[in-house]
Amino acid sequence: MGDVDAGFYAAPGIPEFWRDRVVPVADLLTPNLFELEFLTGRALTTLDDVVAAARALRDLGPGVVLVTSVTTDDMPGDASRMVAVDGAGAWLVGTPHLDRVFTGSGDLTSAMFLAHWLPQRDVRAALEATSSIVYSVLEATTAAGDSELRLVAAQQDLVSPRFHFTAQPLG
Repeated sequence: MGDVDAGFYAAPGIPEFWRDRVVPVADLLTPNLFELEFLTGRALTTLDDVVAAARALRDLGPGVVLVTSVTTDDMPGDASRMVAVDGAGAWLVGTPHLDRVFTGSGDLTSAMFLAHWLPQRDVRAALEATSSIVYSVLEATTAAGDSELRLVAAQQDLVSPRFHFTAQPLG
């Protein structure tokens, strides 16, 4: 729907449709921080705010919420972070920050999370696999000097990522 630097890039009415009609019937949502703020009507300045908003979004319908592009005032800006929340808990994972803009990274993140969540419904394991795969592909894209994801060149990273990250439980 949008992002912090760009604002909304979806046509007028689409974000409201998502908030009012899609959220209540969704099983899983993957908003970025900007989208989570819109969907919940909350300002998110701390990690606790993000977790509370993700839990509030779950209360509106989806059983699982994966929040991408998590940056808050109480965390250093040296990492790219995601928070995943389900009925069992909340987890945070961070990967080294790559100072680039990528085309398609959100789509890759959503696809990898769903693909790893569906078989076992294990949010923490899906978050760890997703962060490892996405970072590995983004690192390969950065090494090639591209912004368009190098999915073919980095296809082995989709199966066996070169980098591995561990999600930490949140209270």
